[in-house]
Amino acid sequence: MSASPTAGHRSAHHRGLALALGGLIIAAGFASFIFLVPQADTVTRSPLWIAVIWGALMVGYGVYRMIRGDSKLDHEHGGTNSEPQ
Repeated sequence: MSASPTAGHRSAHHRGLALALGGLIIAAGFASFIFLVPQADTVTRSPLWIAVIWGALMVGYGVYRMIRGDSKLDHEHGGTNSEPQ
């Protein structure tokens, strides 16, 4: 009895969903902290913007992975496979 080649694989459109949602939570959390907590006119120079930018990059890459699908390096059991195909 052989399993189908797609058995056990997640949908390609869901691979980046966790990355996009995690980035959205990080970006929104740090951005809300920047704007809701009084900081005496240092909003534009706050180092918290680094976390907002990092979260936005995570969202962008997660959306890209959802649209584009799997990479050639994605291993079926997680991680990456750098061996030649």
